[in-house]
Amino acid sequence: MEEKKKRPKTPGSGRKKGTPNKRTVFGQQYLMKLLSDYVDSGLMESDLAQLSPQDRIRIVEKYASYLIPKQAAVTTNLNVDAEAKQSIIDRLNQLASEND
Repeated sequence: MEEKKKRPKTPGSGRKKGTPNKRTVFGQQYLMKLLSDYVDSGLMESDLAQLSPQDRIRIVEKYASYLIPKQAAVTTNLNVDAEAKQSIIDRLNQLASEND
């Protein structure tokens, strides 16, 4: 059987940028309702109470990763160029002499 040739995507075809996928939204809403009903019924607390402390922590940690955004690592470069440092001092001295 002959394979169909794939047509290249043309600009403007498909969903517009930012438009949510209907299946994804439906799945998220379904899971939120399912979990909400589970929590509201009190079964989640009783099920967690039956687990070992280590398992409880693992489960709570997994749920928390969906609720709380993860912190990104931040790096900074605090190297100060000697010329830049001197120019700052010169500028401060200039400002100080203007106030006199």
